[in-house]
Amino acid sequence: MIARGYQPSTHRSRLFQKTDFDNFDKIYVMDSNVYKLAKEMARNENDLKKIDYLMNEVYPGRNISITDPCLMDDIHELNNAIEMIETAIDNIIAKYEK
Repeated sequence: MIARGYQPSTHRSRLFQKTDFDNFDKIYVMDSNVYKLAKEMARNENDLKKIDYLMNEVYPGRNISITDPCLMDDIHELNNAIEMIETAIDNIIAKYEK
């Protein structure tokens, strides 16, 4: 990750919370396990509408999973995951810049 300009020691994560539905317009997930968990935490139809796969920003409706880069040992798999995430983020930024 460092070779790609990311400093893992400066990144923080936390578990998803039900209150995130109140605080965020969109909840992006990277894989089917997290998608299922987020759906189970949804309190209503409005919450459910906020949940989507991150890669649906690149390939709408395909529900493509991305393996968590922090769980990877293979550098090629890691780079592939980071490229997928960066592409999706670029698409999100472009969508909201319009």
